Amino acid sequence: MAKITINQIAEELNLSRNTISKVLNQKGGVSEKTEQLVLNHAKQMGYKQLDQMNQEEKQETVINEKSLLLVTSHIPMNQHFGVRALDAFQKKVSREGYRVEIEIVTEEEMRMNQVPRGMENDRIDGIVCIEMFDKEYSTFLCETKKPILFIDSAVEIDESFTNLDLILMENQNSISILVRRMIDAGYRKFGFIGDKKHCRSFHERWEACDRILTKAGIKDFEKGSVCALDQKKYNDYRWMCKRIKELAMLPDVFICANDEIAVTLIRALREIGLTVPEDVKVVGFDDMPVAALSNPTLTTVRINSDAIGMIAADLLLSRIQNQKLPSRYTYVQTTPVFRESTGILHE
Repeated sequence: MAKITINQIAEELNLSRNTISKVLNQKGGVSEKTEQLVLNHAKQMGYKQLDQMNQEEKQETVINEKSLLLVTSHIPMNQHFGVRALDAFQKKVSREGYRVEIEIVTEEEMRMNQVPRGMENDRIDGIVCIEMFDKEYSTFLCETKKPILFIDSAVEIDESFTNLDLILMENQNSISILVRRMIDAGYRKFGFIGDKKHCRSFHERWEACDRILTKAGIKDFEKGSVCALDQKKYNDYRWMCKRIKELAMLPDVFICANDEIAVTLIRALREIGLTVPEDVKVVGFDDMPVAALSNPTLTTVRINSDAIGMIAADLLLSRIQNQKLPSRYTYVQTTPVFRESTGILHE
């Protein structure tokens, strides 16, 4: 194909060569309507220099664009608190001129300590991690020296890194309030349902139960607990039925690591002939929409997801601006919500 020239474009459009040159060389001084007409026609005619200009413009945009990388084992979906938290995070960083790229890391990639694809060309300004509970891979990410923020984390994340910030929902105070209320109401047999080593927040919820019960002289907490180290199984009510039947002691009150587990537990209890709250009381955590819709409605702990997202953005952006800041561990207030699943404690 013959090379397309400025003169040919000018002749086709019945415009001066100078006008065409101003548009194609981005000199200005031409109306927006004429500029668009010239660019569209030049593209249709196959003006090669225009393709080159567009490519150079794209490259310049990529180079100048500020980018954050979201690293996760899976994207939070549906009722997960992370959906709203990430939405608030995205809106806040966008106003500061940052775009967010997402990298879902597989179990195999974590085992191999593979660098997330978005970091390969070193144009990422900072990293935010959610649903990233693998301790070794979390350490690997911290070792990149990039500013990094974890929304929840592995139970024993290495706290020696100075480029690390962590934000969590407040776990222990709200759980402590709930457990004390149950004790004050006369209950003495408690159990915890959930993999307490799944993540830091689950562990802190279990830890709060254990501490308050020990202080009250209640020592058989473990006998009524299901803490198998496999988070995926907890949404299977048939599996849950088997675990409940195997318990050395049936508790008066089950404290669950989150609402999804609590809803599964209620179904499992019904399957084996027990009713909530008449036979057993059940408490969740997160206050997902399902908590207010379940039968019975679920006593739980409300997370301020929007605040977590906005504060997470502030933490990461401030570290990008000043990487000499000390590491920060931030807890966002939660609120106990009493409903039907705790019977007389329904408010």
